[in-house]
This record gives sequence, structure tokens and C-alpha cells, in this order.
Amino acid sequence: YFMTVLVTLSSCHSAKVRDKNITIIIDFAQSYKYDLTAGVYTVHFMDKPDTTIKFQLSPDEINKIVDKYYEFEIDNISGVHKDLGTIVIEDNCMIMPKLYTILHVRSKTKLQDIQIDEGCDDLSLGDVKRGKSVKLFLNFVRAIVKSKPEINNAPQSDIIYK
Repeated sequence: YFMTVLVTLSSCHSAKVRDKNITIIIDFAQSYKYDLTAGVYTVHFMDKPDTTIKFQLSPDEINKIVDKYYEFEIDNISGVHKDLGTIVIEDNCMIMPKLYTILHVRSKTKLQDIQIDEGCDDLSLGDVKRGKSVKLFLNFVRAIVKSKPEINNAPQSDIIYK
């Protein structure tokens, strides 16, 4: 009886609370920004003002995105880089310039800014799992957002990296 109570209590204690009201913003190389909560897609330009395009995610799409966030265990990613104040997914790619994507996630209990070079598949040994999870999540979100006609008809950023 005592063992059953202990097992039950430990499983209840370790059950993870999933905040369904998280804020997600994705910045890609200072060219584009998806604010999923506000439903705003921002295209940055070199010599003219930003273009902002409104889009709407259905409640089902929002739930799927939040579920994937937890399924890919993005909520467990930690380890803030001491100089950047950001969680950095390290890689071994030496191609410059580095085009970083930053995933900003806010919940009631957690603030995460995760930086990754999505174009690099040579992830540092300690970051392979974390990096793959972040990339899968970003691709999942991007597929949903890009299915919106207003996003497909949006202008392209003219920011060129050399």
C-alpha cells in the first residue's frame, strides 16, 4: 500500500503543467518576424519602412502549435549564453554571415529566447537533440503560417547578406 501511494504521489508531482496561453514570436535574420499571438507578419527592408501583414490562426492551429512546443520539449531547453542572454544552439558551421533565427517564447512561468542557425546541420554534439527539436518546431509553425494566403502574397525582404 505504501509503495502504491509513493508511486502515485511521484507521478502526480512530476506531471508537467502545460501553459496553453504562450506567446510565440519568430525572428529570422532580421528579415522577417512572425508574431503568432498578435497575428502579425513583419517584413523588414533596407531602404523603406517595414511592411506588416495581419493573419489569423484558428484555435485549432494555435492548439497544434502549442502541443508541438511541448511535444518537441522546447519548454525544457535552457542554458542561457552568458554574453547574449539568449539560449544558443551551438553549431560547427563556419559560413558567414550567420543567419540566426530567434524563437521567443513567453509563458506565465518561463521566458525563452532560443537562437539557432537553421541553415547549419552540423550541430555541436551537446546541441544535436535540442537543435533538431527547435528546427522541427520552426518548420511546423512556418508551414502553418505560410498556408495563409496573405502571407504567400506578402512582399519579399530586400535585405541581402554577403
